[in-house]
Amino acid sequence: MLADLLTLCLAVTVLLGSPGPAPMALAGVGAAYGPRRGVYFLFGLLAAAALVMLFSSFGVAAVLSAAPPLRLMLQCIAAAYILYLAMRVYRGAVGTETEKRAKAPNFSDGFILNIINPKAYAAFAAIFASFGLRYSDPALSAVATAAVTFFLVCLIDTGWLLAGGVFKRVTSNPEHGRIIRGVFAVMMAVTGLYSLTRL
Repeated sequence: MLADLLTLCLAVTVLLGSPGPAPMALAGVGAAYGPRRGVYFLFGLLAAAALVMLFSSFGVAAVLSAAPPLRLMLQCIAAAYILYLAMRVYRGAVGTETEKRAKAPNFSDGFILNIINPKAYAAFAAIFASFGLRYSDPALSAVATAAVTFFLVCLIDTGWLLAGGVFKRVTSNPEHGRIIRGVFAVMMAVTGLYSLTRL
């Protein structure tokens, strides 16, 4: 049982903690606006992650795999939204009064990003199909796997937001802020778009 738990933890960390749309968005929001202003974005991502887990258990990931046009449409929508959020990160709050009044990505931004993120569906489907905890009762197996997975997602996503927040002190300097935010925006766009093409 301990071996199964460790395998699940490793799988979740690799599949959901590696750079992709959500982690890079969290790091970028943390760097541009700070962890405090990014917490609502984090909550939106987590709420959507819970729903995606539920949808994945009902076979939505299989439907997306079996319907390439639908998957392609979702990938295009997700790509456009990632680019939109990357631009918001680049225009983050530093220096001038206009920039300080810039609105940080909020709950709905995080929710939309994860609910249309095909990588999330694929990752959760893989976790439940290949790395789920095994009990004699299938319902208990699913609930236990979901609980451990969601707990780890909360830790991982919070870690990405805080990691980005480390750069907030640097980005608050107008001279360096645009460069750092630009780097995060480009990383967010590149890793997000790359992960979508790998599905």
